[in-house]
Order: sequence, then C-alpha cells, then structure tokens
Amino acid sequence: MSEENKAIVQRFVDGVINQKNMATFDEVIASNAVAHHVPPGLSPDVAGWKAMVGGMLGGLPDARITLDDVVADGDRVVARWTMKLTRPRRPMYSVVSEGGPWTSSRWTS
Repeated sequence: MSEENKAIVQRFVDGVINQKNMATFDEVIASNAVAHHVPPGLSPDVAGWKAMVGGMLGGLPDARITLDDVVADGDRVVARWTMKLTRPRRPMYSVVSEGGPWTSSRWTS
C-alpha cells in the first residue's frame, strides 16, 4: 500500500502540476475526497479542490514541482517538495506580485 500511495503522489505532481493535465486529477483523486486547504469561496470537495488547482495552473503556466522526499506508511503519505515558477505581475489570491522568479519549499501530508 505504501509504495502505491507514493506513486499516486508522484503521478499527481507529474500529471496535474507539471504537465497541466487535469484529467490526471480525476484519475488519482477519489471522488469523495475532502480538501482542507481550499480558499474561501470554494467548496471543500473535489470540485472546489479541482477549481483551485485549475485556477492556479492557469495563472502560473510555468509552475513546476520537484518531489524532494516522499515518505509513506500504510495509507499515509508525506511529501517534501519544491515549486519553481515565474510570478505574474498582477494580484493572485490577494497577493500583489512584482513578477519574477519564485522558489518555495514546502511539505504536504
């Protein structure tokens, strides 16, 4: 189970984020998944999560994620990742940007 779940995370990052293929979203995310990280105004279900990701990718077309570490135990997966992109010269999610390259490392569980 652990290796399968790590592969799902890799497939989500490669397909959805890096290749901008939203069909992969439907292939790897369960239809009853709950998203605890969507911004206000979006529903915490798959439709809201998909709208958030699609909006982000539409506004950040060169966004790429590299998985630095993926650790799994049973059905739990934690990923440490780095995102690189070029910030647009316009507000996005209430943040005003002056543009230019941006890199951020995060972890997701």
